[in-house]
Amino acid sequence: MTNHNKKTYEDIYFDRLDYLQKRIDILIKNDNFFEVILWFANIIDAEITILLSLYEKNIKLVDEIYTNFLKDYKPRRCEDIRRKGKTLGELKEELSHYLGDKETLDLLEKFIFVRNKINHKFFETSENPADIENEIKVNINSWWKLIYKLSEEMNKLLKQYNELLNQSIKA
Repeated sequence: MTNHNKKTYEDIYFDRLDYLQKRIDILIKNDNFFEVILWFANIIDAEITILLSLYEKNIKLVDEIYTNFLKDYKPRRCEDIRRKGKTLGELKEELSHYLGDKETLDLLEKFIFVRNKINHKFFETSENPADIENEIKVNINSWWKLIYKLSEEMNKLLKQYNELLNQSIKA
């Protein structure tokens, strides 16, 4: 495969999303809730990464159309964002500079809190693993909602980008 035909981070994400959603459904059906949170984390991480890249591309395009003040500004590709190895918490912090939807940010904060109990604090807490697993089970619908809200924001940004692109072509 040549570089010209190389799939982007976004291409690979969207190619695999349906598989991951089906995999999560199977895990939920089998009460494998600790495993569920790992796949949710991968999806949420990818969606935030894509959102950050889209926000930056839109900023650059708006600038090119209206002011050209940021001529040296280069929006990051998803691969550039991933290369930094940011944690989910760091990605959330960066996202909060662009996204004003408090409900989405609160859902994300709660998800990160529960995920961190498993990934970073599991052997440091006296909390019963069954209680943590129940907390995952209780929050699954909230996390689907979070993924939905992030996807909706992605769609909104893609529409804006296409509108801006059409505007720049006409200019």
